[in-house]
Amino acid sequence: MSLGLFTEISKAWRYLMLAGVSRAFLPLSAIISAVVAIANLYTVMLLFPLVEGVLSWNFANVSRLYVPGWAISTFPEAFETQSARFMGLVAWLYIVTIVKALLSYYGRLIIRSQSTQASLHLRGRLLDRFLSFGKAFFDENPVSKLATQTLRCTNWIERLLNSFYGMMSDAFKLALYFLAMVWLSLPLTLSALLVLPALQILSTLLVRRIRGLSASHNRAITRCSQSLHEILAIQHVARFCNRVTREKSKFADACREELDLSGRMQRLHGILDPVVDIGATTGQLSMAAAFATLYSPTSLTADKAILFYFLISKIVPLLYSLDRFRMSVSADLGISHDFDLLMSDNEKHRVADGCLQFNGNFASLYMKSLRFGYPNKPEIARGVSLSLNKGEKIALVGATGAGKSTLFYLLIRAYEINPGQIFVNDIDIRSFNIDSLLRYIAFVEQDLILIPGSLRDNISYGCDQSLSQEELDSILEISCLSNFVKGLPQGLDTEVGEWGVKLSGGERQRVAVARAVARKAPVLLLDEPTSALDPHTEQRLMGNLMRLPDITMIVSSHRPSTLRGVDRVYVMKDGVLSQPLSSAEYQAALSNGDEQRTTNQR
Repeated sequence: MSLGLFTEISKAWRYLMLAGVSRAFLPLSAIISAVVAIANLYTVMLLFPLVEGVLSWNFANVSRLYVPGWAISTFPEAFETQSARFMGLVAWLYIVTIVKALLSYYGRLIIRSQSTQASLHLRGRLLDRFLSFGKAFFDENPVSKLATQTLRCTNWIERLLNSFYGMMSDAFKLALYFLAMVWLSLPLTLSALLVLPALQILSTLLVRRIRGLSASHNRAITRCSQSLHEILAIQHVARFCNRVTREKSKFADACREELDLSGRMQRLHGILDPVVDIGATTGQLSMAAAFATLYSPTSLTADKAILFYFLISKIVPLLYSLDRFRMSVSADLGISHDFDLLMSDNEKHRVADGCLQFNGNFASLYMKSLRFGYPNKPEIARGVSLSLNKGEKIALVGATGAGKSTLFYLLIRAYEINPGQIFVNDIDIRSFNIDSLLRYIAFVEQDLILIPGSLRDNISYGCDQSLSQEELDSILEISCLSNFVKGLPQGLDTEVGEWGVKLSGGERQRVAVARAVARKAPVLLLDEPTSALDPHTEQRLMGNLMRLPDITMIVSSHRPSTLRGVDRVYVMKDGVLSQPLSSAEYQAALSNGDEQRTTNQR
């Protein structure tokens, strides 16, 4: 038992330290627990002379007690009568009880304070870690799963902190009670504790069983949470496809599995209380048998015998409270395993951050035989090379899945690449601090995301300073949003809804373009920025963007009309780029059906 308990204590303390619990918590809580344990025992010792004195109205034995005895000997005139001694003993008992209660309350306040501190620290630490992971990590892990794990880890740390404090308090009580029992009678102590090995074996089996169920229960909770998130995310598709009943059935199955595992764990926890009762009763009977055998009626005073009986009734539950701590740790084994995985750097696809600060003075960009593949997938870029100077505007075209979006994500350092493949101003892009680099690159994703809030919030998102009304008017004009905003009763203060659900696809695209323009970045990356726009609006929008001064632009599109005005067109196929074509050459090649011309590879 000792080795397993100390292992669990060591693990728990390591997790609490990772969560930001103060190191002073351990000695402070130890002192409080020790004092409360002493006060508990002392309170019991005070009760015996109090009851004995009340029955005979003779409080002579009070003089044997610590503190009351000192008070009687020091101030004999104040305690001459039995009533005075009775009142003094009762007053002292109340003082000890109040001090014990205040210390216990203070201990709970410490736990609450540490829980708040640990929760804030842990949530912040997990968020920092999430933000440090590469995009490939989020490609593999649903956001709903990470959000669930974050909240569950917070709740787990709070439970662990409470369990740890309770275990320490019970451990001090156990040590003190055990010493008192040995002081009263070593033979009785040994006889009372003979029953513990058999009960400990049963407890160990329960802990092992709960440990096994914990991991399964944790996975079931995650599946249940993900199932609910998926149903809510695709509810409109489920309705259109007449699959609501099917999705509800999947969610119900996930819930039943989770509740079944939870019930099995609760049943195992429930077995412990009867085991404790049986153990305490058996220990008391063993002590009674030993007392009848080893002692004469006058060899052990009644108050000591009663005190010993009280101690054995308390010590067995305290022993099993330590097993409860082990069970609590085992029950949360699945959560602690998830926490360990999140804190590990394995498979987090981190992108190495450089030390060089990018000052925004963009002069050139080129890729040199760039090769890249997603984890566990074939290479999507097999030697991509291109060059781009300040103020130039180029286009990437190619079939769906050809890798155009991948090149954008590599330029914004969402994925890690090998050294010597992408250069900005003749410097390896990996040398730059990522935040400083992204400050001067504006990106409109194909799968664009709007933040919950107003149109104004979305357009200004990413701007270091507030935008003036003149700047906003100019941005709205460039992104073809002026007439749209004027037609809204609340104008720019109109709420877009969660992820922009209150806007159409074309409106969301134009808001995303407006957000990119508002940042005034020297480099603008546009991934299918007009796929949801009508031809007239698309022509106006792209014309406005092409006329932006001193802007270096890369745009990808499936629409030939989007490419009018670019300096060069690159066709991506089979992981490589074609020789650059002018916009006119590309348009002519498409008109003539000359596919060989547009896909002439390097």
